Amino acid sequence: MDIKIRKISLDDAHDLYKIIDKNRSGLIKWLSWVKDINSESEMMDYINKSFKQENVTFVIYNSNDILGMADVQNYKHDCAEFGLWIDKKYQGHRLSYQVIALIEKYVKEKTNVHLLEVMIDAQNIKSIKMIKSCGYIQTEKLKSWSSKKAKWIIFSKEVKKID
Repeated sequence: MDIKIRKISLDDAHDLYKIIDKNRSGLIKWLSWVKDINSESEMMDYINKSFKQENVTFVIYNSNDILGMADVQNYKHDCAEFGLWIDKKYQGHRLSYQVIALIEKYVKEKTNVHLLEVMIDAQNIKSIKMIKSCGYIQTEKLKSWSSKKAKWIIFSKEVKKID
């Protein structure tokens, strides 16, 4: 399946809200902000807020449908974080690999970022396996202060050589 990414627009609110609502139970486990999107209006508010932040939010799409969202955020000097989610209907087709390649291409061509990071819930085994296979290396584990168990795992990859 040929997929693309483009910057999000307010015109995407209706379709994105429908996808989020349909995938809510699966998404909310990994993405806390999903609990705040309970209407198309709240989706529009979310999109408007994204325009005012130092991040870039993308829509993942093919020729027929919006498949999910991705973003690049928390720019720090020459490093940034990214994240993504895909409609359950389209999961299992290796689309995440394509999205990550498109994000890396965007970062190389449009930013001064050299290092991309992704923070994954330690229980999200599928995402951990996927990100490792994309060449990302585990750089840190953030542990719960109460249980001392890993809560989040941070992976990183150099996407552009520093001159």
